[in-house]
Parts: sequence; C-alpha cells; structure tokens
Amino acid sequence: RPSRCPACGQPILYDVDDPGKIKAHCQHCRTPMWTAVRRKNGNGNGSGPGYARYPLARFIRDRYRDRYLLIIDEAHGFKSGDSARSYAAQDLLTSSHCALQMTGTLYNGMASSIYYLLWRALPEFRAAWGWGDVQRFINQYGLFEKITRTYRDKHSTSASGYETFTERKSERPGIHPAMIALLLPSTVFFGIRDLDVILPPYAEHTLFVPRPQELQAVERYLDEVRSDAVARMMDGDYRLMAQYTWANLGAWDVASVGDEVDGHSLPPIVCPGDLWIKEEALMRLVAREKRAGRKVLCFVGQINRRDPTGRLCSLLERYGMRGAVMRADEKQRVQFIRRALAQGADVVFTSAPLVMVGIDLLETPTLVWFTAEYNIYVVQQANHRSLRIGQTEDVHVYYLAYDRTPQAYAMHRVAKKLAAAQTLQGDVRQGLAALLGEEDFVSRLQDATIANEHYESEMTIDDLPPLISFAPESLSRACRGMDVQVKVQTNGHARVRAMMQVEDLRQFQQLSLFG
Repeated sequence: RPSRCPACGQPILYDVDDPGKIKAHCQHCRTPMWTAVRRKNGNGNGSGPGYARYPLARFIRDRYRDRYLLIIDEAHGFKSGDSARSYAAQDLLTSSHCALQMTGTLYNGMASSIYYLLWRALPEFRAAWGWGDVQRFINQYGLFEKITRTYRDKHSTSASGYETFTERKSERPGIHPAMIALLLPSTVFFGIRDLDVILPPYAEHTLFVPRPQELQAVERYLDEVRSDAVARMMDGDYRLMAQYTWANLGAWDVASVGDEVDGHSLPPIVCPGDLWIKEEALMRLVAREKRAGRKVLCFVGQINRRDPTGRLCSLLERYGMRGAVMRADEKQRVQFIRRALAQGADVVFTSAPLVMVGIDLLETPTLVWFTAEYNIYVVQQANHRSLRIGQTEDVHVYYLAYDRTPQAYAMHRVAKKLAAAQTLQGDVRQGLAALLGEEDFVSRLQDATIANEHYESEMTIDDLPPLISFAPESLSRACRGMDVQVKVQTNGHARVRAMMQVEDLRQFQQLSLFG
C-alpha cells in the first residue's frame, strides 16, 4: 500500500536517487514530505544515534500562531529565566491569541520571582524591560542588600592611604508598593472564599521551644562544617557549603542518632529525658488532636537523608499512638494516606513537596511543620491541602522549631516572604507571617521591605496539655487504688526532700495514654 500525501491524498512516489527522502515532495501538489533526519555527530555525518527532535511548543507556535487560547495552571513553575519548560511556555504565550495564567502562589517574596512571568506574558512589559534587566527590576520593585568592603593598603605612605572597595549585592525578601500598581491592570486576585463557597476557619500557629543545653554540641559541629566549607569556597569548591545548608536545618532533629557531613561527624547525643522538648511538643499536639478525633499530617524535611520519623514513631507507640511514613517512591499518595489513617494511624509523616500539588487531604485537618522549609511556594501550596471544598472541620497549621537556631531563623525568613506575598494579595498577616507583627496596611508595606529581628512565637509548650493529662479514666481509677507511701524528711524551713514508693505496678506493663 503506497504512502499518500497528507495535503491532497494522492499516492506518493519517492525518488530512488534520494534514499533518505530528504528532498521528497508530492508529485501532484508539491507539498514537502517532512521526514526525520538523524542527528549529525561531531564528524559531520549522519551516523550518530537518535533522531532530530522538534519541540512540540515550537511546532504549535509555528503552525497555530494567533489561533488558540492558552491556559497555564501552576504558572509559578515557569518563573525561571533559563529552563526548558520556561522556554516552552514562552513559545506558547507569545504565539497565543489570548493567555490565562493561574497559580495560587504568584509571588514568593522576591521581586525576581515574578520578573520572567511578566516578561513572557505582557508585551508592554517586554517593551519597557529587557531580558537581562532583572537587577534593575529588583532595584525598582524589590529589595536588595548591598555589602561594601573597604580595604586599606597597609604599605601606603600617604596620609590618607589608598583604599579599594568591593561590593556584593544579594536580593532580600520584600515588596515595593509600586508593584501592586504594576500588576493591577493584568492580574485578578481571588480565593476560594470569593467563589461563594463556605469554608471552615483556617489558622496558623507558631511554636518555638527553648533549645536544650545538650544541643550546643550540634552548634559546634555545624560551626566546624561551616568553617571548612568557607575555606573550600576560596578554592572554588562549593559542594560542602551546599551540604552545610541542609545540615544546618536538619541536624538538630537527629541529635539522638548523630550526623555526618564530608568527614565531619556528630556523635549521638544522649537525651536528658525520655524525649527532646521539641519531640514532646509534637507528642502533646498529636495527643490533643487524637482526643478531639482529628488526624495529623506532619511535614518532615530531608526524610531520606536525616530521617527522624523512626524515633518519632517509636515515641508515638510509647504513648499509645501510631504513626505512618510516606516516602517519595509511593505512587498512590492519597490512597496511602487514607489507608494508613483507616488502619489506625494518628499522624502521617511525609515530605511537603510530595503533597503540595493536586491532592485534597480532607482527612487531615491538622498540619504540622516539624522542620523548616525555605521555599514559600511549597509552604503555601502544602498548607492548603486540607482547606478544600468539602472540608467541614477547622484547619490548623503548626510550625515547630527550636528557638534561636537556624530552624527559627529559616522560618523567620520565610515569614518575611509570606508577609510580602500576602501584602501583594491584599491579605492580612496570619500564622508564620505574623511573626513580623500586625499593623496597618501602610506599615505592612513598609516593614515587609526592612529587616525585622523578632522571633517570638505565638504559642509555648505550656499552652499544650501535658502528656499525663491524657491518661484514660480506667488508668486514673487504677492509680487511685494503688498503695503509695510518702516519706518526708524536713531540715528546718529551707529544704524539703520527698521520696515516693509505689508498691504494685505489675498490672501496668506498658503505659498508654489511650485505652
């Protein structure tokens, strides 16, 4: 059966002198018959492996220019200036008749995050700004930090000396009020509540616990890694600095098992009690939610590198609760969470990027951030997995961290980004962004662009009921029937020493807070 021309439908006869069919045309309508051509290798011939690739976005741009409506969901994923998916989005945007970009996280607090989204989508923006004018855009609509260092030549004999200057600029989270005016002509901000959908209340809470003295060893360990990383950076090796950045956030939560980074090691640290204070805060929180009949989804960073979930699950079992862990290799994620909850799990541990997009988690109205996350795209997307249409319970999000540690500093930096993002969307500060304080609209615009060093959290561990208060009534009645002898020896009025002796605990082999 001969091949037929896709234009006129007539049979095609190929030239026997052209075996590659590179110059083939329809003999009837002269339409070119395009064929795949093998890539040329370094020698210039066509014997290299594979076939030539023609991007689909470029094909749509060339073939259907000004003939289609383009809708891009999760548009923040195309914010990069130099990536394959961003170039594909640019081809589709510039050749579409009309384009609509949708995202729940337009702004991540940095002015550069929105630059290329505007550049690709708005012709008038492209006319005013060049492709490489990102720094100029930051100067006008964002915030940057400029560090100037002055060096004086110690061998100079001049009275004033000879000075040299070096400058380094780095972008900081913030927003200029002019950005709102820039976005208003082409942007519509609305949430689920604006769609006349009744949703339950949503609230975020911060809980920074005091850092135990025993964790000073973690600080010394991280200082050693940082010093070595800086020394290597002088020689152009940045690999250890990248590892240090991750260890700076995660090493605090694995102190009981130790940590290691490129020759630097942290030996296991003995916990002064049954559990660390941050772990106790999580246990109290999960126990309280269990009493209220609510399930918990806990976000843990570096779950495959510095994994505290094994110890946390053991602590949960010790206090009569159950935990489950969902890792990156899980394909059916919603089904996994629902199955774990149906099998009796009170909390599911996972990484936030695994559930940040395309998942509705109505079964877990309580979300807990056990580790810090720098990317506010991840934070904002993951926080709203439970606040979806159909949710009937109040949604609460909790942020846990050791106070005065890089964990708290990271959350404070994210709070600045969230403050800028919420200001752009016209929302008042709440949750993590409330770390910066609550003032009027003008003040929010101003202090979203300046440094703020307040780290006080909204909650303390004393705001959560102690673990012993969750003991069931059966255990309480049994304890009241035990024979307890108390011996008190006094020495004046200044000191009292008390000893308690419990006669019979044989029937309580394992302490459980729940029947």
